[in-house]
Amino acid sequence: MVFPNKSRTATKSVISSHLKTDKDPYSVPGFENYGKHCFTGKLADKYLRKHGSTATLLKDPKWVKDEADVVAAAVLDW
Repeated sequence: MVFPNKSRTATKSVISSHLKTDKDPYSVPGFENYGKHCFTGKLADKYLRKHGSTATLLKDPKWVKDEADVVAAAVLDW
């Protein structure tokens, strides 16, 4: 696919601006809140307890097969 020169210039400027922020990913526009609202730790524990589990469940990847319904219900409550 061939892009007009104008698009290439715009793409280069966007890439170069992102390369400047590679040390601090939260400074990339649109990602300043990335990771602040995650279903983990005390937050997850509060909702998982309502469904008979705890946040330690999330540490073992087997929850995807064994306890997916419990986690899904807790996330819906969240």
